[in-house]
Amino acid sequence: MSLDFAATLSALLGVPFPYGSVFFLLIQFLEEKFEFYLDISFVNFPSLSWYAVKQDDGALPQNLHKADIVLTAVSRTRKTPLSIYLAQKGYKVANVPLVMGIKPPKALFEIDPEKVFGLTINHVVLQTIRWARAKTLGFHGEAKTSYSEMDHIRKELEYASTLFAQNPVWPIIEVTGKAIEETAAVILRLYQDRKNRCSMPRISKRY
Repeated sequence: MSLDFAATLSALLGVPFPYGSVFFLLIQFLEEKFEFYLDISFVNFPSLSWYAVKQDDGALPQNLHKADIVLTAVSRTRKTPLSIYLAQKGYKVANVPLVMGIKPPKALFEIDPEKVFGLTINHVVLQTIRWARAKTLGFHGEAKTSYSEMDHIRKELEYASTLFAQNPVWPIIEVTGKAIEETAAVILRLYQDRKNRCSMPRISKRY
């Protein structure tokens, strides 16, 4: 289970984030204490939310064409909670991670490019998030450095920016300092504009 699952549980259970977080921590404690893994597949989640869970983190790329919205970005840019939140708004959402040294799935470039939204974040903020994540996971030494070291983060963001530039139809959403609801509102506005062909001229494709 990932830490993003706290937000996922909150969304799926319809409870405020702190309660989803507490539930997550309880499950994590039980898993570690008694060495078992919680299989959540039996839970009757709403179909759109369950689709987002199944399509999380690049899983089942062959199903990307079924999504209404596809989010793509480097690790720790809030792809998972955004996917669940948008699913609760009635959209089929998938997300695809961008990892240096690993080619994104071909399906990402074969689907309708107007479905795809890139996410970006300030490098300092991302480092802070990854430091916290690495500490939680117990990363040490080289493993921690490769994940949360500033030079590596800059290179990752540059890699993502290059990929975004190669796909100019994808709008780029800045998530730094934005709540999930704010970022989702930007994505849905752009999605509806495109769907209704009523978009306004933009100075930049960054939002």
